[in-house]
Amino acid sequence: MPTHQIEPNSRSGSDLIQHLVNVRSVQWARGAAGDPYAVLLRGRPGDPAALFSAVRERGSLWQSLTGAWVTGDHVVGRAVLGDRRFGSGCPEPCDEDRIYVLGSPLPLQHVFRFDNAFLGLGHDEHDRLRSRAAPAFGEGAVNKHRATVERVTGEVLAGLDGGFDLITDFARPVTSGTLRVLTGLPESGQAQLTEFCADAAPVLDAMLCPPTLDATRRLVASINGLRQLLSAVDNFEAATMLTAVLGVEVAATMICETVRCLLDHPDEHALLRNGSAAVGTAVEEALRMRPPIAVESRIAGEDVDLAGRRVEAGDQVVVLIGAANRDPDVYREPDRFSLARSQEHLSLAGGLHATFVAPLARLQASVAVGMLTERFPGLRAAGDAVRRNRAVVMRGFASFPVVLT
Repeated sequence: MPTHQIEPNSRSGSDLIQHLVNVRSVQWARGAAGDPYAVLLRGRPGDPAALFSAVRERGSLWQSLTGAWVTGDHVVGRAVLGDRRFGSGCPEPCDEDRIYVLGSPLPLQHVFRFDNAFLGLGHDEHDRLRSRAAPAFGEGAVNKHRATVERVTGEVLAGLDGGFDLITDFARPVTSGTLRVLTGLPESGQAQLTEFCADAAPVLDAMLCPPTLDATRRLVASINGLRQLLSAVDNFEAATMLTAVLGVEVAATMICETVRCLLDHPDEHALLRNGSAAVGTAVEEALRMRPPIAVESRIAGEDVDLAGRRVEAGDQVVVLIGAANRDPDVYREPDRFSLARSQEHLSLAGGLHATFVAPLARLQASVAVGMLTERFPGLRAAGDAVRRNRAVVMRGFASFPVVLT
C-alpha cells in the first residue's frame, strides 16, 4: 500500500493513481450491490442516517462485501473501542510497493498510512505518549487552558459582524488560534498553521475512502508542512502533531455541529439562551447526533470471538459511531436532539481520539458555542451548510453561512 512518502509526480505516482482508481471502483461496485457500508464509503454529501437502519438490520456484527466487519450496535461498538486486541494501525507487513488491484488478495482497508502524523500508534506507544502528554493535553489538565480559549474566541468574535462563514471565519480560527498559543508558535505562523490544518482535515477520510489526486497532494503537503512548522516549537511531542492534524478540525466540526443542531431546534436553543440548559449538554448531544469522527476503524491483532462471530487476526472491524449513537435499544427517540438526554455516547470514546483530541476539543466547543450564543443570540443560518466531498470519517464542513439578526 502507498504511504505518505509517495510523490504523485514520481514513477510511483502512476501506481498511486491506479491504486486510487482501483479502490474507488471496488467500493462503488460493492455499493451498487447493496452493501450499506460500501455505499457509505462512496463519500457522497448528505446525511448518512438513512443507512443506519440498513446497517442494524444486518445484525450486531456482519461482514461487508469490502471484507470489513461492520457494527452499528452500541454494545458491540463499545466493546471494540475498549479492547486492546484491536489496534488502529495498518496490519503488518505493509509494503509501500504493494498496491491494491482488482482480484488482489490484499485487503481494501486503509487506503493510506500516515505515520508522519502518528496515526498508527500501537497500544504501548500510545500509553507512553499519554503519560508524557497528560500535563498539557490530558483530561485533568485542559481546563487550565480555559482562559486561553476564551481570549482567542473573544478576539475572533470581535472581528465578526453581519454575515460570515461559521467554519472558515469562526470555528477554525478559534481552534487553530488556540493551538498556536498553546504551542508557543509565533503569531506570524498563524495563517500557515490554519491553512495546513484545514488541508489536513481529510486525513482519516483518506485512510478509508480514496481522495482525488489533487486532494492527495494537498493532504501530503499539509501533514509534512505541519510536522516542519511545529517541530520548531519548544517541547514538540507527537501529541502536538495529533492535535494539529485531528484536534483542530474535530473541535471546529463540533462547534459547527452544535450550532447547527441548536439552529435546527429553536426550542432547545431557547433553553440554552435562557440558562435552562448548560452549553456542555448541547455539545454532548450534538456529539451523539452528529459525531465529528463518524467511523472508527480497527484491525484485530489476534483472533477474537466477537458478537458470536470469529474475527481473525488482520481483519478490519468498523464501528459506525453515528449508527451506534442512535441505537434504539439504548436511546429513546434516538433521532431527536434533546438537551434533556443523559445517556453516554461513543463519540471520541476510543484510542487516540479519547486521549489527545477529546478533552481540548470539548473545552473549545463549549467555550466557543457559549460565547457565540451570548454575543449573537439572534444568529441564524443564511443558506445550506456544505460538507467536504468524500468526508466519510470526519464529516467536516466546507462552508456554513450564517447571518446576525
